[in-house]
Amino acid sequence: MKIAVTLPTYNEIENITAIIEQILAQDKRIHVLVIDDLSPDGTGHCVDELARSNNRVSILHRTGTRGRGLAGIAGFQHALSSGADLIFEMDADFSHAPAVIPQMIEAAKKYDVVIGSRFCHGGGEQGRSLCRRLISIL
Repeated sequence: MKIAVTLPTYNEIENITAIIEQILAQDKRIHVLVIDDLSPDGTGHCVDELARSNNRVSILHRTGTRGRGLAGIAGFQHALSSGADLIFEMDADFSHAPAVIPQMIEAAKKYDVVIGSRFCHGGGEQGRSLCRRLISIL
């Protein structure tokens, strides 16, 4: 089974190495695809370096029309064209915990779609303003 974890990024230099390491540690079948929107902080360059030393890491450098939603779509398209059987999309700022990936892989054996949610039992939103929490609910 080929598992892809897509990470749309913009200015995530402070988190990117740690999040990739934590994701890869969850399962040997995982391949991390970073979709970077020309981050001026060097996120893309950092991932280039990681990809040179680890064949389970790759990066898509996006140009032209950018944005979080389009980066997510590009990640799914790339993962599908690469033959991924399971695709996860996570934020690179640790708002999604890599430690839940094995549970989600296990759940995918029984269900066609598995969705992680901050609103499920055991979930939560820490450090988010009331406005951000309301937007998440909507």
